[in-house]
Amino acid sequence: MIWWQWIILGIVIISAFCLLLNKKIVNADLFKDQLNVYYKCRQDGTRDKICLSDIFCFLALPLIISCCIVWGFDYQLDNESTNALLTVTSILFSVLFTVLSIVTAKTKSTDGIERKVVKEAFTTITATTMWLVFCILVSIAYLLLLSKSDSRILFKILTNCLFAILIHSFALLLMTIKRFYMVFSTTDEEQGGDKGGRE
Repeated sequence: MIWWQWIILGIVIISAFCLLLNKKIVNADLFKDQLNVYYKCRQDGTRDKICLSDIFCFLALPLIISCCIVWGFDYQLDNESTNALLTVTSILFSVLFTVLSIVTAKTKSTDGIERKVVKEAFTTITATTMWLVFCILVSIAYLLLLSKSDSRILFKILTNCLFAILIHSFALLLMTIKRFYMVFSTTDEEQGGDKGGRE
């Protein structure tokens, strides 16, 4: 790229950061609640201490895996791969919005543990959608820069970020699926027990 294009790129990046850091957009409470999911809980439901194995699995491992793929195998996304990644991420983002409506319906439960699990699932899905929005933005920036720049380091860093976000998001989704299963299977067992008692 020519020098003035780098200046324009810098202005765009700074403007994007200023936009994303606006108080009406940024949601610090969401990420704070998401960190609470990584705390161990006592039997009474209160928080104990942060679970280091969860921090390692959900935050460190995605970065390690993405670094191994990008830097170990000298890999970076091309035009077709980025388009496919953008499509899959957009579809996943749409599906998660639908799932959020289902989770919202379960928040009316009177059971304390069930409400806690559903709230954590809701927080996790919301945080995942935020990560996917960021992934979509990075993918669009990647596509725009791909034909304008030949900097392999820049594209490797962006590829590393995209893979880390996607692996982290999929790990959160797997955790959410397990929590959904726990809530709904417990509800079915209780309903089955009530029916058996009445019969």
